[in-house]
Formats: sequence, structure tokens, C-alpha cells
Amino acid sequence: QPLPFDDNSIDEFLAVHLLEHIQRPLDLMEELHRIAKQNAIMVCNVPYGSSDDAFEDPTHIRQFFLNSFTYFSQPIYWRADYGYRGDWLIEKLILVIAA
Repeated sequence: QPLPFDDNSIDEFLAVHLLEHIQRPLDLMEELHRIAKQNAIMVCNVPYGSSDDAFEDPTHIRQFFLNSFTYFSQPIYWRADYGYRGDWLIEKLILVIAA
């Protein structure tokens, strides 16, 4: 279902502990790409896929690892075509391990 925003209308996205709750993340990322302005920035924060945080919350639908985000970028998204048409450029991935 489309988000209620015009194409190319959003400068910045902050997704903190959101993606692990989404049933169809490719659909969401494609829709966010549609409404993103050119050079928009997205910051995502998810629990690391093999961490306790990723599994303890029963509302988590999926786990993410560093390479999971490459599926949102067309240049790397050559392995399979699920109809995804987003084209995010991944500039930086950071793994933070809490003490």
C-alpha cells in the first residue's frame, strides 16, 4: 500500500528498530525509495541477526546481518529478481556491539 507522500518529497528517513518488524521489507524499501528525494539519507538501526535482541522479542519477524542491506541496492541486487525496483546507495554499514 502506498505511503501518503508525493514522489521525491522526503529528505531524510530514520528507521530505529523498525525493519525487523516488517513482513515485506523489500516492498517498504521500494516505497521509501519512491518518496525519497535525490540524495536523501536513511539511517537504519536493527538488532544484529545473531544477537539475543534479534530473537528475544516475539514481535521480530526477521533478522538482519551486515550483508542483508545489500539487497536494497540495485548494483548488488543481481542475485534474484523479486520485482524490487529500489536503488539505495549504501555508503556505510556499522556493526555496534554493546558491552
